[in-house]
Amino acid sequence: MLAAFALIGLLLLLVGGGGTSAAARTEASVDRVGRGGRREGDGGLEQFAAEMALALSSGCRPVEALRRCSRHRNGSAARRGLSAVVRIDRGMDPLAAFQAAAAAALSAPESALYAALAGELQNGSPAAPSVAALARTASNRARRREVERAARAAPLVQLVVALGLVPSALLIGGAVLLAGLQT
Repeated sequence: MLAAFALIGLLLLLVGGGGTSAAARTEASVDRVGRGGRREGDGGLEQFAAEMALALSSGCRPVEALRRCSRHRNGSAARRGLSAVVRIDRGMDPLAAFQAAAAAALSAPESALYAALAGELQNGSPAAPSVAALARTASNRARRREVERAARAAPLVQLVVALGLVPSALLIGGAVLLAGLQT
């Protein structure tokens, strides 16, 4: 009888273990293909770019927007922005500082952010729309990374539940059956 419960528990584990995570794994693999199979660490770019877009759309010039947004943010994008601000404050040409930050960027979206700032200084084209689009893209990318991380954790959670709860439920069921047989 106990062997039957163990077999049922094993079947439940095998059937229940793949349902949710298969869809998440499919979404994660499609996402990886959509990004060229390359993982990029944006270093908090989504919040930084969103704040930059807000500052730029409210009328701040690129240097002032970068100064305001990079001082209170953590992450690699904000650190490079603060480095550019320090260079500008020490007398470097803002265009050259933005181009240096774009060259030092770890990801293509971050490089595009500094290139948009340089473009506004160079030819006067507003950077706010392109920076806002970069913020949306970086936010979507970060959201997809979190979905991937959750999809990788789901089978582990299911395993812990299966290894912890199923045997204890089988033991309780077996104890109830044994108690019922002895009376």
